[in-house]
Amino acid sequence: MLKKIISASLIIICLFALSSCKPGSDTEAETTARQRPTDNSTLEIEAVVKEKYNGSILVKVKDSTYDISDLAYVLGEKAKVTKDGKFISFSEINVGDKLYIKHKGHVAETYPVQLIGEKEIRVITEISETASRW
Repeated sequence: MLKKIISASLIIICLFALSSCKPGSDTEAETTARQRPTDNSTLEIEAVVKEKYNGSILVKVKDSTYDISDLAYVLGEKAKVTKDGKFISFSEINVGDKLYIKHKGHVAETYPVQLIGEKEIRVITEISETASRW
């Protein structure tokens, strides 16, 4: 009799455990993992410059090809910056500028993320600081 109770209890526990599993959860985990940038991936970002420092900028990410945080530090090293089809220096980027950033290199997954390595930055438009809060 005790063996039947133990067997029935184990079957109920197994059924409960199986019924609580979410179908497709493996697929979701794989998809999330694929959305994180690697050192070999090309990350494309549309962003607005929020703060400017000596040699770096902090941008508010509006759109991105990968799942990254809402803010990113962009280091000026190895940056090719263009505006209206002409090359400009990194220091000519201003708070409020809307940028398109194409980055291939290391992404330090801190908060905010840090884009380290080669990058192309295109200044799309200049926006006033108050208008950049879209």
